[in-house]
Amino acid sequence: MGRRKGARDSDSIRRLPRKYMKREWDSRSADEEHQDDRVDRERMITRKSIRGELRKRAGPEAADASKPAGASNEEGVVEGVVTKIASGSVRVAVAGKSFLCRLRGAFKQFEVEERSIVAVGDRVNVIPRGAQEWLVTEVLPRRTKLSRLDPQLRSAEKVVVANVDQVVIVASVREPPLRARLIDRYLVVCQKNGFEALICLNKIDLAGEEEYRPVMDVYSGLGYKVVCASAQDGRGMDELRAAIALKSNVFTGHSGVGKSSILSRLQPGLELPSAPVTSYGRGRHRTSFAELIPLDFGGFVVDTPGIREFGLWRIEPGELEVGFREIAPLVGDCKFQNCSHGTELGCAVRKAVEEGRISALRYESYLLLLKELFDKREY
Repeated sequence: MGRRKGARDSDSIRRLPRKYMKREWDSRSADEEHQDDRVDRERMITRKSIRGELRKRAGPEAADASKPAGASNEEGVVEGVVTKIASGSVRVAVAGKSFLCRLRGAFKQFEVEERSIVAVGDRVNVIPRGAQEWLVTEVLPRRTKLSRLDPQLRSAEKVVVANVDQVVIVASVREPPLRARLIDRYLVVCQKNGFEALICLNKIDLAGEEEYRPVMDVYSGLGYKVVCASAQDGRGMDELRAAIALKSNVFTGHSGVGKSSILSRLQPGLELPSAPVTSYGRGRHRTSFAELIPLDFGGFVVDTPGIREFGLWRIEPGELEVGFREIAPLVGDCKFQNCSHGTELGCAVRKAVEEGRISALRYESYLLLLKELFDKREY
């Protein structure tokens, strides 16, 4: 079908009017909305005031924290990579050795606003301050970063990991059950930020192929790399090892899906802690911090704690369709330029769903994410 004259490119940001999603919103009173807006504004003003005051207190150290790469003129400064952040300490690898470091005072103060000034995978400048003590003086510019909405401070960004190229989305076919919507969230972020995406369906030893094959076919049909594996009996490990070798990877997903078990299987001797799921099918947190692990067969992987939710960070409703590979090419064929692909007449996307060219589950996932983005958006 030809493109409608004057239609926008499929990868451009579209501003969808509020009225088109009005039916999808949760009912909230005007008083509740006004109260939420007032609290958000007060929080923003408070955080800006705190930041300004901290910059004054930090003095010269604040200037050091914002200098570009290579700008430090302190003697003895060397570059390293953050490999672990736990209990307020930062471990940095420098020339094959690992050092426990502390953050310069200005960094600690700025964390009042920015929550996490340093992430695993960051390149940093460090300087010795004694026989065993090192100091992080500067965070160098990030090549890439995987971020999500901070679950505690909903208006803040939480950087999961920095400077990786491939996101390995681990899901289990059972115990806990397969949740494809979390996979869709990660794929949207990967598409927007240029990450390679690899989907690993773990625990296939617990289910028949007919249970996970339909999900595998949907994503592999969209061009995504999908590996079906079992950390228990070793199936799929060779394929997974080849897919992550010589690359910078991050393993992420729900608690209990087997991220640490897979890594221990891929690299014997690693033996990361793991735990069985609860009796009601939810994963237990055993990995409490992110850690960068060099791989014997080349490259490295960041093992991250399991998550309960993955909130999208700074994605506009009009950008969401770009994160769905099967939806983006059809945007220009819709009758209305600002079509939300919900209930509008002449929607090419909805027609493709009815004809079976787009998965109904993926379409439902798109609508739910769109509603979520509109609910969080400020007007």
